[in-house]
Amino acid sequence: PLAPPLRIAIVSDLHLGPYKGEAFLQRVVRRINAELPDLVLLPGDFVFTKTAPIDALSSLKEIRAPLGTYAVLGNHDLGQYMTLLGRRYEGKSRGDEIANAIKQAAVTILRNEHTIIPLAETPIALAGIDDLWTGHVDINRALSGIPKNTYTILLSHNPSILQDQESNAAHLIVSGHTHGGQIRLPFIGSLTDMPTTLGRDYDHGLFVLPAKRALALTRGVGESSPRARLFAWPEIMIVDIERDPYDTTDQIM
Repeated sequence: PLAPPLRIAIVSDLHLGPYKGEAFLQRVVRRINAELPDLVLLPGDFVFTKTAPIDALSSLKEIRAPLGTYAVLGNHDLGQYMTLLGRRYEGKSRGDEIANAIKQAAVTILRNEHTIIPLAETPIALAGIDDLWTGHVDINRALSGIPKNTYTILLSHNPSILQDQESNAAHLIVSGHTHGGQIRLPFIGSLTDMPTTLGRDYDHGLFVLPAKRALALTRGVGESSPRARLFAWPEIMIVDIERDPYDTTDQIM
C-alpha cells in the first residue's frame, strides 16, 4: 500500500503533425506543470502521420515532476493505422526515431520493460509495453522481476491489454488510444466504434476493475482523422492515489 499520496498526470495522443505543433505542446507542458504532479505518464501516439516532424518533442524536457516522466509508444508512432471505416493498415514505423527524441527530452521510454521508482516508505513499479497492434508486445517480460506485493502501474497505449491475464498483476493500468470517441453526442456517446476489442463501454474515464484494480483511460489531447472533437474535450487526466485512513487497502480517488 502507498502511504504518501501520489499525484499522476496522464497525457496521451499528442498527435503532432498537421494539426498540432510545438506551440501546442508547450501549452500542454505548462498545463501539466500547473497541476504539480509527482509523476507524469505519456501513453503514446506522439505523432499523427509518418511525415510529422518530431523536433517539437524537445519541449517535453520542460515537464517538472519529482518522480520523472515516462512514456510508451502508440500505434501511430509504430506505423499502425486505422481508417474511419475501421480498416487497419500498416505504414513505416518511426518507433526508434521517436523513442530517441523522447529520450533526448529527458523522458524515460519503456519498451516491454519496467523500472522501480523509490518513494519515502515503499517503492512502486512502473511497467510499459509497445503497442498491441505491432505484435511485438511482451507483457511477461515487462512485468518479470517486479518484487511481490509492489504497487504496480502498467502503461499501455491500447487499453485492450485488459484482456491479457498477465495484466492482472498491475494495480493501475494507464492508457489512451480511444480519444474518448473524439466525436460524441449526448445520450448516444461515440459515433464510431472504439478502436479496441473492449467495446464502447470502455471509452474514457476511470474504471474500477476486479481485485481492487483500476483502469485510467484518458481522452488525450490531440486528434486523428478529422480535425475536430465534439463532447470529447482534450484532457490532461489527473489521478490521485491515496491510502484510505480507515482501511488497510489502497484507494484510488
